[in-house]
This record gives sequence, C-alpha cells and structure tokens, in this order.
Amino acid sequence: MKYFIFVVFLLSLFSACGPSGNLTVNELLHDKSFNSTDFFNSKISIYSPYIVNYANQKYPNISEADLTNVVLNKVKDKLSGILNNQNIKIENRTAPDFFRGIKLKPGEGEQFLKSSISDYLLIIQSVTVGTDRSTKTQSIDPYPVPPGIKDARPNPNTAMEQKNSIKNTTQTTITYDIWDVKKRVSVFVVEASVVLVDGLNHKDPYLSIEKVTEALINKISSKEE
Repeated sequence: MKYFIFVVFLLSLFSACGPSGNLTVNELLHDKSFNSTDFFNSKISIYSPYIVNYANQKYPNISEADLTNVVLNKVKDKLSGILNNQNIKIENRTAPDFFRGIKLKPGEGEQFLKSSISDYLLIIQSVTVGTDRSTKTQSIDPYPVPPGIKDARPNPNTAMEQKNSIKNTTQTTITYDIWDVKKRVSVFVVEASVVLVDGLNHKDPYLSIEKVTEALINKISSKEE
C-alpha cells in the first residue's frame, strides 16, 4: 500500500511539472570573470522587467503588476536561499533605458552605476507568458485483435486510423541580465524558457515562472570558477 501511494505521488509530481524536455536555457553572454560564489554572497539589486507580455484573455484575473511582483519575489527567494544572503533587494522599478541593451543615454547609465550601493544589478529584461495549442497525431486500430489470437490480416497497419489530440500549453520565457557595478559591464545574460501542459496542476503561469527562475539559479551556479 505504501508503495502504491509513493507511485501515485511521483505521477502527480511529474504531471505538475509538465512534459519533460521542454525547459531550455540559452546563455547569451558570459564574462569569464563572473563567479557565482561571489555573486551569491554579494549585495544584489533586482529591477523590474522592461517588458511584460502575457495572455490576459487566458488569465483575466491576473494583472501585469501581479506577474511582475511574482517574478521579482521568485528571483529574490531563490537567490536568498542559496547562501542565506540577506543583502538582496527588490527595487520595484525598472533600471534606466541604458541597460535595455540599446545603450541609450550613456551618461545616465554611468551615473546610475556610480551611485549604486550594490555589487550587482540583476535586471529582468523581459517576461513573456504565452499560450499555444499542440496537435499530436496518434495511430489507432479500429478493429483490434483480442489478446492471444494471431492477427491473420495480410497487413494489419492498413487498418490503422489517425486520431488527433489537442493539448493547450503555456510557454514562459524570461531574460535576465546581470551587471557588475564596479566593472560597469554586463557579465551574464540568460534567457530561460519552459513549456507546461495546462491542466489541474497548472491553472496559472506561476508554476512556469518558478521553473524558469530555478533554471536561472542553476545556470548561475554552474559558473563557479
């Protein structure tokens, strides 16, 4: 009985996480001087995303402010949990446009870095929560042969029919940009994305945001030198 309960628990866990193999992490920039241990122990300021896109028709009760708040707090919680760092602050605002990758107003960006009391800035460039419908084709036999009876048809495959099943999914993609304040350069840029199948265990985008945030932390942790 205990074994059965354990198996049911594992199945529910996998169901909540969605299909395996749908988590991707793209490292867009990596300065060789960047060290994860130093980063996790440092003063870090987290800035709100410049862009938030989400399917508001699918989530009518969730606002852009709600999503932004969840993303910021997930990042802070995951970072703080690595080495119990209490010097991580959510700024609740976007960084100057200089940090958007297009280097507008360089003087403003330079002054911003000079005045910062943090060691690193973690700037969330964009958050996208989208939906998709994937169609999977499955072959079925309209005339199955009972077990134990040999199939006498010349070519059983000719009797196969095609059946389509549609799954609704949610894809969440977040781009993170880490700046070294003293060096005044971007040292680590990561884009993480996950696709989860909608269902009882995935009614909102919050689980996908958590998965993407965990992917970021794991990627940073792999950069210890």
